[in-house]
Amino acid sequence: DATPLDPGFTLHLAPGKPGAATPMVAAVRRVMPAVVAVNVLRITYQSLDRQKDQLGSGSGFIIDPSGLVVTNNHVVEGSHDITVSLGDGRTFPAKQVVTDPVSDLAVIRIDGSGLPAVTMADSSRLEPGQQVAVIGNALARGNSVNGGWVSRLGVSAHPSLSDTLYGLIQTDAAINPGNSGGPLIDMDGNVVGIADATLVAKNVWGVGFVISTQTAAPIIQELVRTGTVRRAWIGVVLQTVNQGVDDLFQLAVNHGALVTRVHPGSPAAQTGLVQGDVIVRYRGQEVHTASDLAEAIRTSPVGQPASIDYWHGQIERFVHVTPREDPKS
Repeated sequence: DATPLDPGFTLHLAPGKPGAATPMVAAVRRVMPAVVAVNVLRITYQSLDRQKDQLGSGSGFIIDPSGLVVTNNHVVEGSHDITVSLGDGRTFPAKQVVTDPVSDLAVIRIDGSGLPAVTMADSSRLEPGQQVAVIGNALARGNSVNGGWVSRLGVSAHPSLSDTLYGLIQTDAAINPGNSGGPLIDMDGNVVGIADATLVAKNVWGVGFVISTQTAAPIIQELVRTGTVRRAWIGVVLQTVNQGVDDLFQLAVNHGALVTRVHPGSPAAQTGLVQGDVIVRYRGQEVHTASDLAEAIRTSPVGQPASIDYWHGQIERFVHVTPREDPKS
């Protein structure tokens, strides 16, 4: 039998006061109503070809009161039934879905009235050390908030062997399964990025990656206006040249975009570009980062030659490349 310590003891809780509305609390209050859960059904196959539906869930946010919802492509990819649930209890079926697998972005249209919407801001003004928060349907348990800081900017990541995402924001705010497609917000309550849980390596903590609004905004706009994204492609995988890369590879220049892979048969391969070359100018414009070059290539006119200045070892070279339409567009 348990022996009482003090039968007459009473634990008193002080009344306390409501928490102060800090800038981040105010920012979350502003954005939270427009953050949604994106629920999907996918067909899976088991033994004897028996068909079974599997429920999946991610996050998203409303960018326009007319019912435009941004999320990740991988959240909706392969699904045959999509619904969007708001924090106020309303649920809407998706009327239309347009996707861009290359950037892992998607836009869903729903029909509703009185829909809240976020404000998107230019992520290029962010700086390392700035406080941010990720809001989303983490672990499919409803909206929650994870806070942290901007750790790095202009990061590249490889969700697959054939794909590379550029211009990412690295943050230590926790990004868990279910957060994909949710917003990264600043202390003013503006959305500055889209969380992507697929880019977080297993057994790695305190490192998450977010698609910046600077990268996402033109793609979202093109998806809404045309239903697809057409982009030019020359067939290179790139990495920003910084001090660490320069020291590792003993490069001739300390800026630009290092070519880490050239796709066989691509326009870049036909010009003679190889792994280890450093591109410093494209169409006459200086290249400072891999993101700079990726965006410049994406917006190039398809079929029109573009000039490339690059370093091959200690030798500077100049060629023309003719971009093709990205085979994944």
